[in-house]
Amino acid sequence: MMIKNATTNRWHRWRAVIAAFFVLYIPHSVLAADTTSSPFAGTTVRLASLDWPPYTGENLRGQGSSAIISRQAFAVSNIGMTTVFYPWRRVLDSLHSDESLIGYYPEYKSADLEKQFYFSDSIGNSALGFVSLAGSAFDWTVPDDLKKWRIGVVAGYVNEPVFDRMMKNGDLKTLAANDDVTLLRLLHAKRIDAAVMDEQVLHYWIRTMPEFSAVSQEFVFHPHLLGTKTLHVVFRKTEQGRQLRDLFNYGLQNQGSNLISAQQERLLSQ
Repeated sequence: MMIKNATTNRWHRWRAVIAAFFVLYIPHSVLAADTTSSPFAGTTVRLASLDWPPYTGENLRGQGSSAIISRQAFAVSNIGMTTVFYPWRRVLDSLHSDESLIGYYPEYKSADLEKQFYFSDSIGNSALGFVSLAGSAFDWTVPDDLKKWRIGVVAGYVNEPVFDRMMKNGDLKTLAANDDVTLLRLLHAKRIDAAVMDEQVLHYWIRTMPEFSAVSQEFVFHPHLLGTKTLHVVFRKTEQGRQLRDLFNYGLQNQGSNLISAQQERLLSQ
């Protein structure tokens, strides 16, 4: 009986080792293959976004790089994605008025927003800084340097924590506009000294809009950035939102990294 028990115990130990081997070494894609049989497989989710080219835009190829990446990440779990486009101020409001929307994109992370929503892993990077006019005196090194300048911002955008805190406290002279195009017009008219903007957004508008491309050499992007921000898809803070966020992140891990790199390289080459 003792010999039999010893043999049985050895078998149980070896079975545990074999099971551990499979857990550790079978490709993650095999272990997670049941994502395609999740309750969301075969469904189509709806998200809100804005016209913020080249990242998102209703009339852009593939609706922009962020949309292409997001659509592919969902597709890994057999989930379709459609996007409805609004002016930025209406994007957040749309989540309150339209329960069929599961979230929005792209968004910068902020402590306040993370209390309200689930954030996906990064779907790309954004070089955030200041655009000014060539030959102007605008310059900065530390945040306090910004106090003497008239700075344009897009109303409702998350920028950078220290900058946003200074703006909220009234330490900066800021002028809010509805969009980046309006900021460039204000800047060209010298109603502001600089505007907070993503570098690729600046390049897109001065390349595609005749009123800016004709004077493109007059706009300069300051080499000292506010920061390099990561872009994210934001999901409602519900159980459904959490599950979809997890499936989305799984898709990014399995298909998204190369796609993100390709989209970033495409943006930089334009």
